[in-house]
Amino acid sequence: MFSETWEHAGRYRRTRVGAGVPAWTVSTRVEDVIAKVRGWILGQAYHPDEIAIRFHHRLTEIRPFECGNGRVARLMADALVTELGQAPFTWGAASGLPSDEIAERYRVALRIADNDNISALLAFARG
Repeated sequence: MFSETWEHAGRYRRTRVGAGVPAWTVSTRVEDVIAKVRGWILGQAYHPDEIAIRFHHRLTEIRPFECGNGRVARLMADALVTELGQAPFTWGAASGLPSDEIAERYRVALRIADNDNISALLAFARG
């Protein structure tokens, strides 16, 4: 996706970043999230929107890449929710707000989701 922008695009990070799991656990953590999402889908544990947003949030917590984690997580959430029969998310674009305000609302929603409350992130994604 970003191979012409970043040399390391598409490869899991190998260094520590300010946030995220230790680099040596990234691949296992991503596999665990995918397995968990598969279980949520098969068990119909949540509405498709919620499954995709929980997936998105878990990916952003892991921070598997050096850069572009939010963009990749949003893209993957859109692909998943579409596969589950729903429309792609708007990620705040429908709000008509300036891009810096949208980005701040996204960051706030992610921080709220860090406390096991994904309602703000779900509302943001559909707003």
